[in-house]
Amino acid sequence: MPQYLIRQDEVPTYSPPKHQKTVNRRLVGRQNVGSENLEVVLGLVHPGGMAEMHSHTDLEQVVYILEGKGEVRVGDDFKSECGPGDTLYFPKQTPHYLAAIGDQPLKCLVIYGPPMTSWEE
Repeated sequence: MPQYLIRQDEVPTYSPPKHQKTVNRRLVGRQNVGSENLEVVLGLVHPGGMAEMHSHTDLEQVVYILEGKGEVRVGDDFKSECGPGDTLYFPKQTPHYLAAIGDQPLKCLVIYGPPMTSWEE
C-alpha cells in the first residue's frame, strides 16, 4: 500500500557526498515510497556549508529556497545570491554549486526527476 503521508521527523537524515555541513531528509523517493518519476528532499545547509560544484548525469534538479540566504553558481557563467521564494533549476549534466551565506541555515526543498539512484559527479 502506498504511503500518502510522510512526516519529516520520522524520515532518517543523511549527508550526501560533496556536501559540507548539510543534513537532508528524503521525503519522497524510490527507497521510502517507491516513487518512479521524482524525488523530494528537505535540505538544511548550516552556515558555511555547501554543495560543492557537481552535476547529475541523468536527472534534472529543482531547489526551492524556504529559509536563509544562499549563493548559487552554475558552471562558469552564472553566480547570484538567492533567498526565500527563489527557485533554482539545474538541467542534467550542468555543473552547479550552492552555499549557505550569512548566519542562518539555508533550508530548501529539492526535487529530482527522475529519482536519484546513486550519487553522481
